[in-house]
Amino acid sequence: MKNQSQSPETPLLPFSDFQKIAAKVLSVSKEESDEQMQRFQAENPKSKAKKSKVVKSKKAT
Repeated sequence: MKNQSQSPETPLLPFSDFQKIAAKVLSVSKEESDEQMQRFQAENPKSKAKKSKVVKSKKAT
């Protein structure tokens, strides 16, 4: 319980440090998401075709 009452008083990170951490996290997550997309497309080749058909039909209407 004491830890909860003290938590608002904990000092925040300097903004520059926060930016560095955020940049690392974003770059890692982007690489992982790219890998997941490639894996998903390799496992489900039809899914991409379905999406492109939907987009075309929307443009036509």
